[in-house]
Amino acid sequence: MSKFKNFIHKRRRGVIYLILITVSFVLIFSSGNKVVLSGKNIFYSIIYPFQFIANSTGNFIQNTLNSISQLNKIKKELDKTRSELDSYKKVIVDFNELNSQIQSLKNLLKLKESMDYQIVACEVIGRDYRKMNEVVFINKGSSSGIKENMPVISYAGGKRALVGKIAECSLFSSKVVTLNNPNYSVGALIVSDRTQCLIKGDNTKNDLVKLLYIPKDFTLKENKTEYVYTSGDSMIYPRGLEIGKIEKIIPSERYENFNEAEVRISTELTKLEYVLVLKTNYKEDDFQSLEIPE
Repeated sequence: MSKFKNFIHKRRRGVIYLILITVSFVLIFSSGNKVVLSGKNIFYSIIYPFQFIANSTGNFIQNTLNSISQLNKIKKELDKTRSELDSYKKVIVDFNELNSQIQSLKNLLKLKESMDYQIVACEVIGRDYRKMNEVVFINKGSSSGIKENMPVISYAGGKRALVGKIAECSLFSSKVVTLNNPNYSVGALIVSDRTQCLIKGDNTKNDLVKLLYIPKDFTLKENKTEYVYTSGDSMIYPRGLEIGKIEKIIPSERYENFNEAEVRISTELTKLEYVLVLKTNYKEDDFQSLEIPE
């Protein structure tokens, strides 16, 4: 039995042809009509199965090729649609970026109009990547009237927030040291009780600085935010620029009679794009103070 199966398997094509020819003859002779056998009829009867297979195969190949062509056309249209979608996405991103810049410039203009000082609006054009949040560079310099030690502020939550001061000037650009710089310090005032303190730059944590010389009896009240502003007790910084809010009080490691605090500064230095430089003249004893909220 297995030998017969092997024989049939090896010669399966011939067997199929033989079956098709046999079926053709059976159909011819089983017909109710009188059949006239001729060489032509016999030839057509034999050739018909093969012609049918050839036509079916041809139709299948043609349909397959048509389908492939249609798929290629659909793929090209899909690629074109994706390309157009990417272009639209880029337009949306560019629009959002432009809208963000316009809003930033509007905020600067609003802040500039609210100040009594001469102000120079500047764009942040670079950073010192070794000291990421300690130093930034702006696109205005001495040609715009900027000098060393002039205060630099920003617009943060609708308030005038301190950024730092001008450290160096060239003709068309300036270097700004920020509140995060360890060499930076500024006189400060706790708004709630008018306690005079000192802000000291700190680069160990982003957007956090130290507040020194806090009296031992000062405590943070629950559900109350304690803001810190510039005190105005120097000839560089006007009074009333917001610095930040106190996060927590810690014992001072330097002085037994005082505590220290961590202050989260109001300006997000990592997102800083535009600033204002206050054109104060610290050689003159006539500069004005900003109002500190009660």
